Amino acid sequence: MQGGCVSEIVTIYILKFLLNNDIQIFPNPASIVLNITVEEVGVYEIFDITGKKLLFGSVFAGINEIDVNNLQPACYFIKIINRSGSLVEKWVKE
Repeated sequence: MQGGCVSEIVTIYILKFLLNNDIQIFPNPASIVLNITVEEVGVYEIFDITGKKLLFGSVFAGINEIDVNNLQPACYFIKIINRSGSLVEKWVKE
């Protein structure tokens, strides 16, 4: 492995660590509202397991509430995108 590859891998893990610490998604499982706590402005996208985008919108610093009441009970993915990068997490709708 060349030095540049190791450096890129380390950078990716550091960014993922920083994003994970800056973003909280709760409760999981959720039934009516999914809360997202972020430290900077960004956007969210919710996908089903086939990759179809179902919901999207903006998130602002602090706690953001997303109405998930109309989604069917299933496993979903939420993607949070901000200046620091992006993070994808699995969550469950009850």
